[in-house]
Amino acid sequence: MWRRLLEMVSGFGRGEGAPTTPVEEPQPKPPEGQAFEEAAEPPPPPKALDPAEPPGPSPRDLLVQGKPRDALRLARRRVEQGDGAEDDMRVAAEALRSMGKPSIADDITAMADAPGGPRAIGLAAELLAQGDTRLALGIALYGKSKGAGAALALDGIAAEALARLGRHRDALDLLDEYIGRWPDPALLRRHVLSSLMVQDARGLDAALQDLREATELRWLGDALSRHRGASVDTPSSQRGFLVGYGGLLISEDVASEAPT
Repeated sequence: MWRRLLEMVSGFGRGEGAPTTPVEEPQPKPPEGQAFEEAAEPPPPPKALDPAEPPGPSPRDLLVQGKPRDALRLARRRVEQGDGAEDDMRVAAEALRSMGKPSIADDITAMADAPGGPRAIGLAAELLAQGDTRLALGIALYGKSKGAGAALALDGIAAEALARLGRHRDALDLLDEYIGRWPDPALLRRHVLSSLMVQDARGLDAALQDLREATELRWLGDALSRHRGASVDTPSSQRGFLVGYGGLLISEDVASEAPT
């Protein structure tokens, strides 16, 4: 050990330079992107997915459980949405039959067995008259998909059903193709009233133009003209009457009390 130290000191004295330290050999450079991946934080563990909620009972399940009203309610909604229409119509028919309505139940069953546009007109109109608006809407839309020849009548029933459900925008979308060429005054009337309910300026302007040619709806055209010219901020205006009472003020004159 001392001899080695002496040799190192002697060498330094002879000008051989300071003792050198061993140089580490360069490490191979990792491929591009690898160093970043290794230096980056590890990715978070995957989140555990919540188990999917089991599907609820079908209309037929509810019917089997002895819940015809619940089965009918769900079947109405599914027919309206177009999901499994035929089977859901049969469930609705069975539910109505168990609730003491065999006549309408037979008509719905016939519609499910042999769907067709013309058959849907009478059935949807009858359901609408009885206040079964959702089922009437579903059968009208379903019937339209099965028979193009009945589209006009079924569009009228469906638009009326949509309006009764408060879906005036959907009613306007359904009737949009008839603007400027109304084949039935009832469709124009429905279009005007739904446009009023949602304050659709474009629809009201188009309706004013079309109402000039519909003599049987002149009263509605006059009322709409007054409504369009009324001040929005005036509570007693025709527009204020519509908003406040949900009705259309036809005339400024007060009706005299009819004798009873």
